[in-house]
Amino acid sequence: MVCLVDLDLQSGDIPGYYDLKHRRSIVDLVEAADDISAAMLAETLYVHPDGPHILLAPVHGENGEDVTARAARQILGALRSRYDLVIVDCGSSVNDATAVAVELSDTALVLVTPDLPALRAAQRLMAMWDRLQIRAPKNVTSLLVRHSRKNEIQPDFARKLLGTPMLRTTVPAAYRALEEASNTGDPSRLTDENLLRAFGRIAGELGLFDSAENSAPAPVSSATTQEAAETLLARSRRARGRDDTGASIVEFASLVPLLGLALLLTWQIVLIGLTGMYASHAANEGARQAAITPDDPELIREEAVRRVRPPWDDEDTFRLERITVDGREYVEVTIAMPMVLPGLGSPWDISSRAMIFPEG
Repeated sequence: MVCLVDLDLQSGDIPGYYDLKHRRSIVDLVEAADDISAAMLAETLYVHPDGPHILLAPVHGENGEDVTARAARQILGALRSRYDLVIVDCGSSVNDATAVAVELSDTALVLVTPDLPALRAAQRLMAMWDRLQIRAPKNVTSLLVRHSRKNEIQPDFARKLLGTPMLRTTVPAAYRALEEASNTGDPSRLTDENLLRAFGRIAGELGLFDSAENSAPAPVSSATTQEAAETLLARSRRARGRDDTGASIVEFASLVPLLGLALLLTWQIVLIGLTGMYASHAANEGARQAAITPDDPELIREEAVRRVRPPWDDEDTFRLERITVDGREYVEVTIAMPMVLPGLGSPWDISSRAMIFPEG
């Protein structure tokens, strides 16, 4: 099972590559970082139809400051214990959260384009990691993207300039092949065979397939260019692993009592409404009959009871009285409210009254 984390907290653009809108982000896990449950992760992560679970960066970049080094360590630790493969896009800047990600990672991958400014920026980045004792340059792997035989800088020169291990496979400069998938946010539209083969070879060199199949500790990748998302799309589609059906069953089982209680309360409200309706109809019918035959209480009760369905019309639950209030005469019907099921008594009654208008 694969989890993709957008740790580019100020300008994360993974939602654009997946065309997704999700109201939750990594910031929602910060306050509960000390005790992150499976249910909390399920609510926060977006599950993409192609398979990967995605933890997004905050919508508003300023909220990224809430993700401290301690929170990032706990969140990544929780993800690492749950997923076979965790891929983290750290963007091109260094902060407390990305420093922790690089430090915890099994594999740190720096993506560079074949131009001197990008190569020098990668050198400065790895030198800073070394000074901060986050990761030594010898433990950093680089990947050349946008490669073409027409470029002045070729992989051998880039490898010598960086002085760090570099993947043998490069990502070809297939701009047009990426346009449709990038612009529509649909990874399945990426059909260029050269790109797909390159992504497959890169995943093989990094051992991503073996990690997913053998449930090894999840590698965390650090990316320094926007092309990181494009590479991660193909890796996520190919990653395989177990699903979380078991966790879903456990979480559903814990909700069953609450669902049962909600249904019970809803049904009880329906019974209260039915009881009130029958009491009102019976009182109106009793008052009408009392206006016609005021001296025949049996006929008045009989007509009133006709408007009530069993078991609300039982002698133990149905009561009819003629009362006088402020000089006016009323028929008052009182029906015992059933508890849970019709026929089961309760200590509460529902009453309704109707005024008698004598004929003539």
